[in-house]
Order: sequence, then C-alpha cells, then structure tokens
Amino acid sequence: MGVFLLFLRFSGGKFRGFFGAHVFEVSDYCFTESHADGKRELRLAGIRHIGETQTHFFVISTTGGGHVLPKRDFQDYDALHSLQVRVTKHGA
Repeated sequence: MGVFLLFLRFSGGKFRGFFGAHVFEVSDYCFTESHADGKRELRLAGIRHIGETQTHFFVISTTGGGHVLPKRDFQDYDALHSLQVRVTKHGA
C-alpha cells in the first residue's frame, strides 16, 4: 500500500488505475475499453480467446492480458457472441 501512495503522490493524484467507470464497446472487428484516463482498442488479431461462463465473459489478448466482464452489466450479448465467433474463425 505504501508504494501505491508514493506513486499517487508523485503522479499528482492523476493515476486512477482500475478504479472508476469503464465502458466496453464491441464491434465485429474490435473490443474497446474507455475510462477516465483514455481509451484502449483491441483488434481482432490481438484477441486470443473469448470465453464465457454462466455469469461472466473473459476476453483474453494475445499478450496474455484480459478483461473479466460480468454479464449482469450487458443489455445484449449478441455483439460479443458475434466477435467470439470471428475470433474463433480467425484463430482456426
């Protein structure tokens, strides 16, 4: 915890990390995460796998990073399912 507070002090308090609202957008060819500090886009070629359980989606990148998305936050699963099919076809 001390290192984090030190980092916050030297960053001028601008580091928010994973805190705050995140918005995820899904298109046929990419997955985009937007938050207070900016925007990150993960294109089809950069997605290794999209997994699914009863309560979550898991988007895993080719670099080994990923996102865990609770299904309760989705209004519609169709766009993510479509991207999941494209990732599977692209990887095959």
